[in-house]
Amino acid sequence: MKLWIRTLLLFLLTLPVFPLLLVYAAFQRKLKGTVMERCLFGDWRVLHRGKAQRVWVHAASVGEFLGVLPLLKRLESELTRHQVVMTATSKAGKAEMRKHLPRHLSLLLPVDFLPLMLGAFFKVRPGLLLIAETEIWPTMLILAHLTKTPVVFVNARISDYAFSGYQRMQWLLRPVLAQVTLICAQSETDRARFLALGALADNVIVTGSTKYDSGQAEVDTGALSRLALEIGIEDSRPCFVAGSVRMGEEDVVLSAFLALREKIPGVQMIFAPRQVELFDAMFEKVRHRLDGATINLQRRSAGACKGNVDVIFLDTIGELSRCYAFADVAFVGGGFIPGIGGHNPLEPAMHAVPVTFGPEMNNFRDAVAALVAEGAGVTVANAEELQNCLLRWFADRSFAVQAGERAQGIWRNNLGATEIVSNELRERGLCVLSSSGVSNRGCQ
Repeated sequence: MKLWIRTLLLFLLTLPVFPLLLVYAAFQRKLKGTVMERCLFGDWRVLHRGKAQRVWVHAASVGEFLGVLPLLKRLESELTRHQVVMTATSKAGKAEMRKHLPRHLSLLLPVDFLPLMLGAFFKVRPGLLLIAETEIWPTMLILAHLTKTPVVFVNARISDYAFSGYQRMQWLLRPVLAQVTLICAQSETDRARFLALGALADNVIVTGSTKYDSGQAEVDTGALSRLALEIGIEDSRPCFVAGSVRMGEEDVVLSAFLALREKIPGVQMIFAPRQVELFDAMFEKVRHRLDGATINLQRRSAGACKGNVDVIFLDTIGELSRCYAFADVAFVGGGFIPGIGGHNPLEPAMHAVPVTFGPEMNNFRDAVAALVAEGAGVTVANAEELQNCLLRWFADRSFAVQAGERAQGIWRNNLGATEIVSNELRERGLCVLSSSGVSNRGCQ
């Protein structure tokens, strides 16, 4: 069946439910205030179709965007005559794009509905579509093929949960993925899954993840010192950082922390929730759980912390990676919630910090396996195991330091994906990195 026929069928299938989706989105806290822009109003109105083709970069949210940022910065230095249009599916992702690459336009991705995607392609007029991780939007990819727009997936991965769902959609995905120009997979497992879903073997390569290259720049010690002063971190006190904690994991972390304080009274904790839309709800849970304990809890968003701070609730975006530098030991969330697959355990490893995580870290199985094998990471099943692990590392500082150094070594072994991807783009003649700034494939 030809792709344009599949596109028409997809449109007819989604047409009856499209109005219902809009109503649903209007009442969802996470999507509130985004519906108009997702229908090509709002900031989309400032984008006009120009004569020159643009590079369209899409990343779902903050983590995906920050992961591909090292590559984007390299592209930006080489792209002197072409605008980059960036899209995200979350308001937080869009804000992060504006923060790091203010010269380029940041927008919310329109709904994957034929009339809206057609309008987006008409406005952007992409010469290349660069997609971070696994944002497989069928209408978007079909239109990219029909308009002869090269498509590149960077840091591509497919989780266990997503793979089972995609397998049920092979009638649609197989011909779509077969048209993708290049898929830069994070691991051999991810490559095998893309191939099983219909991607062509010559177009799927293993590059690792560019997200690990984000920490290669030298750490700004002055900025770290100022941040420590602002949030109340004291060098003389041990510090535990719990990062990317999802709703439902807070009890494990807080129970372990309270038990740890009985043995090490001076320990501080930076508690960083993962879900932006749940910051307030999570803060109330943390505050309620710590009620009755003699603990000074302060919110980072309230400004500079005052007094002798025990727990910093890090409800900001973009500061967690730097805060791992203050940690003696870290916990990375997402591993206690089924279907999530965990979050990046190499973020604290970059700062030579040993790390703990829950049992379901399927999205980072290679990194977790390496950390556990080297004694630089520990999988914990509950609050008691987390407490015991923390206590061991805090009680024996030389043991923790050695574990942190091994963790940092594993992080270093994962560097270099940005160079691999950019070289691959050059060799394949894709538009971003050609010397003239114009593609010699698909950009005429």
